[in-house]
Amino acid sequence: MEVSDRYVNQIDLDDSSLDINGATCSWGAGNHLAVVAGNVGLTEGASNPSFIHEVKWNQGMHSDIMRKLMNESHRVFMEVQQSNTHSRPLLIKLSRKYRSILRASVCELKSCLESDIVEDEASRQQMEILQLMEIIWNLCEILFFENSPPGVILSCLAEWVKWHFTRADDFTEECIQTDHPHTHILYWSAIKCLVLQGRTDDAKNLLKLHPLCRGEENPYTSMEELLRKMPSFSFCRGQSLVEFEMKWRHWQGECVRRYKDGEFCGDDNLEELAMILCGELDVFENPEFGGWYEMMVARLIYTKPTVSSMELKHHSKVSVDVFGGRNNIGAFDEILMAAFELDPYLVIKECSLRFNNWWLAAHLSDLFHHAGLIAHKKSDFDFREHLVLEYANGLMAHQSFWKVTIDYLAACSDNGNNFVPLFIQKIPLTSEKKAAKVLQICKKRKLHPEMRSICRQMSVSARREGQLGTALMWSLRSNDSTLAMKIAEEMLTKYAVSGEFAYVDILDYLGPNVLLSEQLTFLAKYRDFHKLLGESKMKCAGKLLYNLITSNVAPQSFRPSLLTEATSLLECDELIFDYRETGDLICSLNGIDMSGHKNAEMGTRLDQLRLSLARNMSKAVVDS
Repeated sequence: MEVSDRYVNQIDLDDSSLDINGATCSWGAGNHLAVVAGNVGLTEGASNPSFIHEVKWNQGMHSDIMRKLMNESHRVFMEVQQSNTHSRPLLIKLSRKYRSILRASVCELKSCLESDIVEDEASRQQMEILQLMEIIWNLCEILFFENSPPGVILSCLAEWVKWHFTRADDFTEECIQTDHPHTHILYWSAIKCLVLQGRTDDAKNLLKLHPLCRGEENPYTSMEELLRKMPSFSFCRGQSLVEFEMKWRHWQGECVRRYKDGEFCGDDNLEELAMILCGELDVFENPEFGGWYEMMVARLIYTKPTVSSMELKHHSKVSVDVFGGRNNIGAFDEILMAAFELDPYLVIKECSLRFNNWWLAAHLSDLFHHAGLIAHKKSDFDFREHLVLEYANGLMAHQSFWKVTIDYLAACSDNGNNFVPLFIQKIPLTSEKKAAKVLQICKKRKLHPEMRSICRQMSVSARREGQLGTALMWSLRSNDSTLAMKIAEEMLTKYAVSGEFAYVDILDYLGPNVLLSEQLTFLAKYRDFHKLLGESKMKCAGKLLYNLITSNVAPQSFRPSLLTEATSLLECDELIFDYRETGDLICSLNGIDMSGHKNAEMGTRLDQLRLSLARNMSKAVVDS
């Protein structure tokens, strides 16, 4: 399959080793590639790459203003998913929300450019792209969503031309800023542009600024009268199409009569205005007054004001042929042609090919889909889902869009639910707050394996940073007994060195979680032992310590420290351990292998413990 060069991104890398050894690529998130020279990782003995090239493209949507656009359009996108979009008024309302977001972004970019906040050419190009997107979206809104009846559709198209192609307003503003507007070089161009847009009231008001339009009856006052009397279709007031067409034909008949009577032959400008009002086709072929789409609307205003939307395909083709044919039009014109042909698939296809991002294609196809204009599947291919996934893939390249990306992926029923877990695993968990947000999303979508994976990842990270209390809490949430066991052992080791518990708040409120592992159970019971000591409940503390020692659940490295805890109890006036318990403690002490220990202090403490046990045994035998 051949691919046109204009659709291919070419990026040059300044690395001669790529020409010699070839390249190996690895995909990153979004439009992102890591490129190295040679077959790294694929062949034995491959040398480490001297350079890793990070290649990114289509990053224009990552500016502050564009991020704002994507966040706001995301809210509308979610509203579309949750709404009953079969309702036409609601559909139009949602479409206008998208369009208002585009307009706000264009205005903000324009303001920044005018105030020199940004001066780069990329921002200017981005503004032009957004303007084109707004024009296309507005046209699709008129033709596909509003679906206005004959007579109304042309008024909507005239408003579309007026709003987006502002040559007439620009000319008018320049003229009226002078003391004598009628002498300005753009005076007649402004009037003609206003008339071509169907704005006869504005054209009449500008014409009345001419001195000759204030005197007795003359060609100027005659033209002013024709402009003033031009009928407009009042659909909202209950006017019938037949009534309007009758009035319009009568009005244009009057225009033709005056033109043929030669009322305007003495003035070229008035004569050209009269030709426009009479619908003379030659006058609508002048490219000075706009593109083929502007001239198409102008020609319909003065030749077929009751045109229906189904007839626009024919009229757009005629206008394009007049302006040189389809071979001489650009990418933007192709999209407009597709819209006038009322082909939503072709509109989306052209938008996908012509723009350097997927924003317009994804959101427009989604709205088309919910409006029932495109099928759920076409030839076993989900058109809308593919575009939304492509847009979501572009969002992945920016870390701040992770939550937005999940919503777009989840909106794709066939593949999105498979992609969401994979994407969540790739989200960098830079803080506990972010991890909590990701967990909340996983819980909402019932992604339990991903929840455990996130908790384990946070636990490992906290443990690596020495935050054992935080690491323990995350391990409990992940229900990972092995990890909890290792953390508990580290806590005991830290206690053996420092002699005090650093995480008492966590240990005191473990609850049923203590059963996750034997080491965690031991740690909790050991903490209870110290609490009993603090409360001077020596008998209860002794019984608990005896159970901990004889159960053999304590880590091997901690057993000497655990046994030495009995020394203080053995020195009490009250007999804590009977002769049988004392014998068991002596057996446990004899079972400790101190050959690998080099801690002299621990050896001294164990010798003291042995002496205390001997004295306690004699005391226990006498008491028995």
